[in-house]
Amino acid sequence: MLLSVGALTLGSQLMFAQTDFTGGAGGNIPDATSLGSIVGNTNAGIFTSDINVANPGAIASFNSITLDDFSHTWVGDLVFELEHVDSGTTVIFMYRPLKVSAISGYGSGSDLNGTYTFDNDLTSTFGSSDSIWLAASNNSVIPGGTYAASADVFTGSAKTSYQPVNLDVFAGESIAGTWELTIRDESIGDVGAFSGWQFDATINPAPEPGSATLAICGAITSFILVSFWRRPARQIVSRRN
Repeated sequence: MLLSVGALTLGSQLMFAQTDFTGGAGGNIPDATSLGSIVGNTNAGIFTSDINVANPGAIASFNSITLDDFSHTWVGDLVFELEHVDSGTTVIFMYRPLKVSAISGYGSGSDLNGTYTFDNDLTSTFGSSDSIWLAASNNSVIPGGTYAASADVFTGSAKTSYQPVNLDVFAGESIAGTWELTIRDESIGDVGAFSGWQFDATINPAPEPGSATLAICGAITSFILVSFWRRPARQIVSRRN
């Protein structure tokens, strides 16, 4: 057993802190100024918003990204991307649903109207209940809810173009720094807005400066409470079985 400030390890299991990082501003999403049948339209409308995190600690898992009160016509115009600016790591978590060709077509004409959370599900397929592509196929307005983060590999078929995305590309990085959401509208004619955004991650907290760690080997038959505090010129350690 290892006890330390900010984290508790029992055997090989570490107690992490799961935290919502909130406060990302929403706003109006600019429309593209040209048709976007070819991906990466240079005339795309671009919206960006930052969340600045001062917390110490390494990312154990990156769990989800949520867009609040999001409304936009023609979801097939939209690309959602998150970047950890300090490391340069970037992930696309939604890419123009039902656009199956990189050089033609405009994706799904269904609308977004709700709060949408994108999480990790690497088992998701086009036909899964958490596939936003399936939701776009079945609904004129995609219901708010939780969907797998996904990308597009443009195979010509919706079933194989849909690809789940691993948000844990950020795992192991420091949570501290600037997190930038980018929303791209890649084809003219449809607009939208949202009220804000947030993300959720599980953090391995960094020990506070000056904290101590006690390692105890052998069989443990009861919990040991370990506390540290400072007095002038000496450090006191107390234990209680």
